[in-house]
Amino acid sequence: MAMTRNRKLPAALLGLVAILTGACASNPTPQPASVRGVDYPQDFALSVTVITPGRETDANGRDLSFGRDLADRPGRYIVEPDGLLRAATGAGATTRVYPPRTKYLTDRQMADLWNRLEWIRPDLQIGDPGEDTPIRTSHTTAIIHLAANGRRTTKVVNLEEDTWGKSLVRTLGEHAWLSTGWSW
Repeated sequence: MAMTRNRKLPAALLGLVAILTGACASNPTPQPASVRGVDYPQDFALSVTVITPGRETDANGRDLSFGRDLADRPGRYIVEPDGLLRAATGAGATTRVYPPRTKYLTDRQMADLWNRLEWIRPDLQIGDPGEDTPIRTSHTTAIIHLAANGRRTTKVVNLEEDTWGKSLVRTLGEHAWLSTGWSW
């Protein structure tokens, strides 16, 4: 009987090692977005720049936009195809600013952003108007650059009138953990 136990123990240990090694060695391959239950193009990228009229700072250089609604203060938001969100708001946030990394968006957040852009997606078929896009500085404006499916487009919207654009800016700001200022 002692001989039988001695043989079973090594066999059981070898079986356990084989199971553990097989589990550790297998790396699940990344699934396409549509397989994970969300759907957005692999090359989906977005850039939104909010430009406000008037002064952004006072005589001492303090930011005058602090405390305003996210859609009413200067800001720059960039969403890269891998889900990296970059964000900067306040005085000096212009099209020339490349914001720092803020966080990575989940697949669901990326799909939600893609779905929120349903009103601008048909413009991808038209193409990018490029530098000829007129920008009025008499009101708060958002310059929206969208790229997906190998195409890109730019749209300029008046945030004082465009509820879709305002909602998009607020969503990006919320994803970046921004608020309208102090809350007591």
